[in-house]
Amino acid sequence: MTPMDIFVIVTGSFTVLVTVPMIMLAMWSRREAGELRNIQTDLVALMEESRRLAEEMHLLQAEIRKEQHEAVAAAEVAATAATDAVGQVGVAVEDVGRLVEGLATEEPEAAPDARA
Repeated sequence: MTPMDIFVIVTGSFTVLVTVPMIMLAMWSRREAGELRNIQTDLVALMEESRRLAEEMHLLQAEIRKEQHEAVAAAEVAATAATDAVGQVGVAVEDVGRLVEGLATEEPEAAPDARA
């Protein structure tokens, strides 16, 4: 055997030995690429769901803000009505107080004559 024959045999054997792991790596790569595509598809679905939920949450927040403004307006109306009612009660109490003072300052003798 010549040195050239030995060189051809060694390089051919080395090529065969290196090709087997490379084929296995290519097969694993293909399988993992399919799994990656599935993950990407799931991620797209999750992102769409997230966007839909964000839009729904935005609408709910706007509705809540509107209801809060309505509640504040209703509370202001109720507070105004309560203030008016308190004012009216105060006026009525003053009127009753004046009537009582008027009755107290009248002649005390008029009351016993009315009983007789």
